[in-house]
Amino acid sequence: MKKTILASALLLAISGLSTAQANEVGISAEVSGMTKYVFRGYKLTNHFHVQGSIEADYQGFYAGFWGTTDQEVGSETNLYLGYGFDVSDSIALDIGVLQYRFDGIDEDYLEYHIGVDFGFAGITFYYDEFDNIYIEASTEFALNDQWSIGLHAGWEDSDESLYDVGISLNYAITDTLTASAFATKKESGDRAIFFGLTASF
Repeated sequence: MKKTILASALLLAISGLSTAQANEVGISAEVSGMTKYVFRGYKLTNHFHVQGSIEADYQGFYAGFWGTTDQEVGSETNLYLGYGFDVSDSIALDIGVLQYRFDGIDEDYLEYHIGVDFGFAGITFYYDEFDNIYIEASTEFALNDQWSIGLHAGWEDSDESLYDVGISLNYAITDTLTASAFATKKESGDRAIFFGLTASF
């Protein structure tokens, strides 16, 4: 029932956006090739896979779809809705809900989030319908016009209380094409070094 409600809401949001003037609606998309699939420090697969997303936004509201072609438990698609707004010149808030959908297994579930963006860094709190909690802090800073470094730290409270950390080195090949190298570590023992190429539209 919950997944039907979210899917219907997503379709209504996107159809509603299509009635607005084109210059008032933002449409963005990304396609990435990744050598591993790592999620919050967990190395889910060692296989190369392709992942992509498309998002529509209008006056702070947004709705989107994200999917990947390869996960050992089956392909994954996510639907999400949210709203972001400025609190001040330097602080913005974001609230939303995301539905994880897995092909071939009946483990679809909802996750809610609220995030605070300070401009130089952001903190996001996640809570899902199984009472699991995940908190992440992230930042990215430019070294020059082409190179940048991203830093990530996360903590989860589920079956265990675990932290994860990550770093990325990003190179802007063009305005729309970025190559990245990632290194991550999970307290449970997962470690990964992987690479990606992302095209943004």
